[in-house]
Amino acid sequence: MRKKYQVIIHLFIIVLITIVAYFPSLKNDFTNWDDPDLILANVQIRSLSVDNLKNFFSTSYGGFGGYTPLVFISYALDYHFFNLDPRAFHATNLLLHILNSLLIYAFIYLVSRRISISLFVAALFSLHPLHVEVGAWTQGRKDLLFSLFYIAP
Repeated sequence: MRKKYQVIIHLFIIVLITIVAYFPSLKNDFTNWDDPDLILANVQIRSLSVDNLKNFFSTSYGGFGGYTPLVFISYALDYHFFNLDPRAFHATNLLLHILNSLLIYAFIYLVSRRISISLFVAALFSLHPLHVEVGAWTQGRKDLLFSLFYIAP
């Protein structure tokens, strides 16, 4: 029973440190690199119609967008609920990064059976400078979704 509470505390710590580290990114606007083409001027993300969903799976967006239908569906969901509010797009990225960090905790626990190692690795994953891009740049969502589907059991 004690271990269960330790795991809950560890999960809380991971969520807390990730939020603290990435909270400033919620104040970010869209960048002037990819965001104008992929989000701001992309009229396809403004509808969740069946035809539009088919287009996501049958169209490549070139450049950094490429063929990433699930990324565009996630952008369309953000747009559907929050229009072009950059905070919502960044908050979605933050939530996905938190989820990925929690999945890393679970994965490392399954491998090592040691919650202390799981906490260390998940915290390192969450705070590693390599991941700054996913929190600060909305286009980093493709990496977050890739990680989510790769790590998830």
